[in-house]
Amino acid sequence: AEPAVVAHMLPSNPVIDVQGTTATARFIWTQIRNSDIKGPPTFVEQGREYDLLVKQDGKWLIKKRAVIADSGMPDMFDATYQPRLDYDITKD
Repeated sequence: AEPAVVAHMLPSNPVIDVQGTTATARFIWTQIRNSDIKGPPTFVEQGREYDLLVKQDGKWLIKKRAVIADSGMPDMFDATYQPRLDYDITKD
């Protein structure tokens, strides 16, 4: 059997703003892939995520999420892709 490819999503640079029972969160994410134990990891894609959170019954829940690709976007999204330099999760 061929060894499995291992992929990891690495979130970084989180910024979280809590205002009572609502919050916004944003961070950069990077996907890396390891095709075998001897080779170096390969960077696959990178982008940003923006979340609108609400606290209900003592738990933080995601109300809205926007994921924006900055590189490595799969071909299946070509028809709908629109560049976004920044995004305000509290609008719309």
